[in-house]
Amino acid sequence: MALSVSLKSHLTVDEILSVVMHPSVSETLDTRPAEAAVMAAIELAKLSNRLPAVITLRPERTASPKGLIQVKASEVAKFTGYLARSLKIAASSAIPLDGASAARLIVFRDAIGSNQTAIILGQPDFSQPVFVRVHSGCLTGDVFGSGRCDCGDQLKLALSRMRNCGGVILYLKQQAAG
Repeated sequence: MALSVSLKSHLTVDEILSVVMHPSVSETLDTRPAEAAVMAAIELAKLSNRLPAVITLRPERTASPKGLIQVKASEVAKFTGYLARSLKIAASSAIPLDGASAARLIVFRDAIGSNQTAIILGQPDFSQPVFVRVHSGCLTGDVFGSGRCDCGDQLKLALSRMRNCGGVILYLKQQAAG
């Protein structure tokens, strides 16, 4: 769930960044559920692969601050819907996985060049319910076995459960941190 936070106008840029980058913040925050415009700003930030935080300004009714543009939330929603519909298979290949009789790696690309990956294990019958794991890709956990997260263990568990009956792992990129 996204929250909207009101900040005092006297904060410096460094103080504002400390709110979005550090878990311990000395500033008392006034939070409330985010409205459509804030959610649209978050979606734009995700599309641009920027920090997973957004600062929005409420423009006065007369004019926007100099150098800023206004984008209607409804236009962002139309664009993200278009991106989802623009997904195409960019590459597909059989891939040998330890213990899997058959596996296929499929890379999807959208209209702005972002990639997502699916791994199909076995021969699942897509006319029936299929096991699916939506996995947020985690380099440190999945590849290097970091002790800070259990991402790699979750991925291994999903693979082991799907080896015999088949399934799909949607291996999604995490949002970039900048």
